[in-house]
Amino acid sequence: MIAVGDDITSIQQAIQAKIPALQLSQYRTAQRGERPNIELVRDPVHYRLISEAAELDDSIRQLQDAYAKAVKHYEALSARGVALKEDMETKDITLQIDRGECMDMREQMPDLWTGQ
Repeated sequence: MIAVGDDITSIQQAIQAKIPALQLSQYRTAQRGERPNIELVRDPVHYRLISEAAELDDSIRQLQDAYAKAVKHYEALSARGVALKEDMETKDITLQIDRGECMDMREQMPDLWTGQ
């Protein structure tokens, strides 16, 4: 569970690290379109800015999907841990009953196999 928690943290950090780059790319694209007294230019720089924004957006989307899967995995592990803990508590109570009450009865009962 610790490893999954670490994965979740690293994915969150990766998402946060990509957001400023995406915002910068979008800002630069917008600024290029609002330049005064200059015609709109569709040059390689413009297309690269657009593709960079698309790549960053896709990367963030993939990280968000990985984050959602990691969170689901963590929740499943947590639920399984709770179920195992409850099962162990039930078994512990059963052993206490067996040792405390049943063993006394068994020791008092005559041995049926030997005829005593």
